[in-house]
Formats: sequence, structure tokens, C-alpha cells
Amino acid sequence: MYEQTYKFWLTWGVNLAVAVATILVVVAALFGDLLRAKWFPPQLKLSVLNRNGEKCPLTIRSAGITLGSVHERTEQARFYHLQVSNSRRWSAATNTQVFLTSITLPAPNREFENSWHGEVPMRWKHYELSGRPKNLGHAAVCDLLSVVKGQALEIHTAFSPNNLTPFLKWAGPINLFTTFVAISDQIDSEIFEVEIHWDGQWEDDDAAMSEHLLIKHDRLSRHL
Repeated sequence: MYEQTYKFWLTWGVNLAVAVATILVVVAALFGDLLRAKWFPPQLKLSVLNRNGEKCPLTIRSAGITLGSVHERTEQARFYHLQVSNSRRWSAATNTQVFLTSITLPAPNREFENSWHGEVPMRWKHYELSGRPKNLGHAAVCDLLSVVKGQALEIHTAFSPNNLTPFLKWAGPINLFTTFVAISDQIDSEIFEVEIHWDGQWEDDDAAMSEHLLIKHDRLSRHL
């Protein structure tokens, strides 16, 4: 009698464990992404990838003398990038995009004033190959700005609304504050401020160039 009772409860316990495990598998399959996003959301963080930038030749195309012709020339340029990372790689941040949210410039009285405010996506590095929002487990990189030797500094947004265009390209010395945010379906990063100081000069050497173009950064409250 004892042996039969023991076998009954043992069988019942095994069947219960199998049933519970099956239910958990089904719940995980149906609601795993939702539960993970609610209890363990991704954690997005913006940073400047390399304050010395990445020096590379840049092909510049312009209209030629004859109709329909294109003239090409190569100039030295230096590109600077933002990196957006997710410290919880197993909890993906879907449809992630980095946005420029404000530009602040010096006013005539030497105080700084907000010159532009909005939400315009930045251009992903190698945007010709991958220009769409990212599903982030691993980190992704977007262009911040470039400096072309003997020419100008340009901030690289994915497109340029009319009210933003005057604040994206500078042919001479400039001091400005910019703010960015990474936005995904699940969560936003903190607002990230990048301070840019350029005296209009170019140097081929990384260390020497860092004396002419200074990039400082800080994370601000997401409610700023």
C-alpha cells in the first residue's frame, strides 16, 4: 500500500513538473520579449567613440564644366563619431535611432542661446549600406561631424530641415553645444551633450589636431 501511494505521488509530481515546464515554455515563447522588456529593459548609453576622430581621404564630387559631367577630387578629412551601446545585450533595443535634439551657439553678447531645437536622426556610419534604425544588442556607431582640410566642419544628420541647415556647416572657427538622445521602442537614453570647439585649423597629426578641435561630452537628465 505504501509503495503504491509513493508511486502515485511520484508520478503525479513528475507529471505536474512536466506540465509546469510546458506552460513556462509556452509563456516564454508567447510573452518572453514583452516580459523581458518590462522587467529587464535594454540600457542605452551614448558616448563619443574617439575624440581624436578618424582621418581618411574624402572624395568630393561637383558639377564639371560640360553639361552632365562630374568632377571628382580627393581631400583629407577627419570624421568623429557617436556610439550607442546597450549594456543588456540579451535584451535588444529595437528600432534604435540617434537624434540630434538641440544646437546652442554664442549670441552677439557672448552668452549662449538656443539656436535650434527639434528631433532629427543622425546618419549611421557607412549609411549607404545600413541607413535604417538598428536592433541593438551590440553597439552601433553614427557619424557626429567631419572636418575637411582647408574647408569646413559639418554635422552629419540623416537629412536637413530648412530651419536646421544654417547650423550644420561652418567654414571657420566655431563654439557650439549640441545634445543627442538614442530612442528605441523600449526605452530612451539619457540626453547626451557634446560641446564642440574648433579654431578653424587643420593638422594631419592626431595629437596636434586635438589642440584645434576639442570635443567634450556629458550625460544630462533625460527630463532636460
